[in-house]
Amino acid sequence: MLSAGQMEDKENEIAWNSFFYKTTNGLILELGAKDGAASGSVSGFFETVANWKAILIEGSPSSATKILTNRPEAMAFNVAICDTPKKVHYLQGIDDSVSGVAEMMTQGVLQIYFPKVLTEGKLDLHKMPMAGNMTLKDIQVASVDCLPLTHILGPLEISHINFFMLDVEGGEMTVLEAIDFGKITFDVIAVETARKADAKLVGLTDQIIEKVTKFLSSKGYVLSSWRNGRNTWFVSKSFKPSIRN
Repeated sequence: MLSAGQMEDKENEIAWNSFFYKTTNGLILELGAKDGAASGSVSGFFETVANWKAILIEGSPSSATKILTNRPEAMAFNVAICDTPKKVHYLQGIDDSVSGVAEMMTQGVLQIYFPKVLTEGKLDLHKMPMAGNMTLKDIQVASVDCLPLTHILGPLEISHINFFMLDVEGGEMTVLEAIDFGKITFDVIAVETARKADAKLVGLTDQIIEKVTKFLSSKGYVLSSWRNGRNTWFVSKSFKPSIRN
């Protein structure tokens, strides 16, 4: 069974019925894979139903460790994605469903879930030493490697992904801007663009969707008619979907 959020968003249903119906042996990339549990994972659905391969990227050290047990067939990496190699602060709060890279989170997510890392409403990196892991009251802070996506896919000799799912709690635009679209191409991209925390800041969700749409359009991806739950979907201009009748 998929998680509550994924049932609401119908990610596997939309992807399978509207883009990849009966498409076998594909490749899916989940960036923000959490613990990768097949019973609550869209990539797990495609592995089981259509014999796809999965690349799972997760910044949380604790969640990434679980992927090795939950998804032994998947290619798993405990990193975040940046334009250049660096270290970043990974935050995990009481609500395990909300976690991510502090430097990439939207203002809405930080204000609602991680106010202790803010000073006068702005992210204060001085509150989070980079060395090792630490606990900041009820927030776990981990130092995590942040690498270009090409550093991960290059050694695997992968330059094309069929389905890219991006859900990193507010860091989606930063991740997209860090990807070298000249070296890596996708058929379909699903981006989480709506969060309850952002909705509390009037107009922010619409601004995020507009910014993501403009950016991906410049890279050759068209806004799909599908927008369900928290996700906005984009399709490569050169991709011909396999649609369930």
